[in-house]
Amino acid sequence: MPDHSPPHDWEESSHELGQRLLHRREALGLSQERLASLAGISRNQIYNIEKSHNSPSMDTLWSIAAVLEISASELINDLGRS
Repeated sequence: MPDHSPPHDWEESSHELGQRLLHRREALGLSQERLASLAGISRNQIYNIEKSHNSPSMDTLWSIAAVLEISASELINDLGRS
């Protein structure tokens, strides 16, 4: 039977995703409130993703990436593999 276990540490990946989002948001000069408003989600969701308290849905990830002017794959590529 094939091994379907995750290939990397999901907690670490969540932290890395939060850091990528935070750095890109700050590079664009966006507050959590402004990013959330433009992405159509709550500021609390942005906070929780940046602090790795939870992981975004794919819809949320795509919305955030669009506002950050990058692809969703740029946010998640190679997470947990550094």
